Amino acid sequence: MEIEIFTLCDYTADNGGKLTVVGTFDNITTQSFPVIQQLGIAIRLRFAARQSGDHKIELKITDPAKSSIANINGNINVLPPVEPMTYTSINMALNLGIEIKSKGVYKIEMHINDEFQSGLSFWVR
Repeated sequence: MEIEIFTLCDYTADNGGKLTVVGTFDNITTQSFPVIQQLGIAIRLRFAARQSGDHKIELKITDPAKSSIANINGNINVLPPVEPMTYTSINMALNLGIEIKSKGVYKIEMHINDEFQSGLSFWVR
């Protein structure tokens, strides 16, 4: 499995296999706390034919104190690639509103089949 895209953005959508990503960022400035922040998380994964089947995916979002503020869990069923392709791509477009209570670095971890795959962080000022 390869991660082609894993990014924070203002908005994301999957339009028939085409992933739209608007306004990727890693800094947020706010004047007051708490605030509900709209976040898009755009993900595009590529699986080889031998990796077809069911896979568990989890996104863990933590605040600067390393407390969990969101866990998103699900399963993806990866179909074998259609010939002549040698891989299958999966798009995920998540648009969330999360509560930001303080300044600091927030982190998002992606786990697939209970293994850490990648992480993102964003700074709230």
